[in-house]
Amino acid sequence: MVGMGKDCGDGLAVKSAVYVYFQDASIIVNMNKDVWVNGRSVFLQQSYTKNAITLRKALDGILIDLASQVQVHVHLNGQVTVRLKNSFAEQLCAPCGNANRDRSDDLKLPSGQPTDNFDEVLHAWKAKDFNL
Repeated sequence: MVGMGKDCGDGLAVKSAVYVYFQDASIIVNMNKDVWVNGRSVFLQQSYTKNAITLRKALDGILIDLASQVQVHVHLNGQVTVRLKNSFAEQLCAPCGNANRDRSDDLKLPSGQPTDNFDEVLHAWKAKDFNL
């Protein structure tokens, strides 16, 4: 998942779009609730399902669900919430942690070195091929 942002001049970054990548799909959601799946615009009247991916409108954004295993909620205020089934524990890394529900071991750099600086973790895991 990659969040695109812009500088508002006061040092705060506001998300303008979120890119979510699954094995069979790339999904883009912007803060206007515009959605693209695999490069094609999708109009969400209520929901859209293709293969194991379901997209649904929510009052405050868009819900992306992958086979009830991974749920990404893109809120209109720029917040992104990721929920995972317990089967993903210890299989993830990066700023979301390793999904084992133990926050004390989540902030790690790509080298595996622990840190207590969230900004350092975000910068270290930044997708270098995206112009963020």
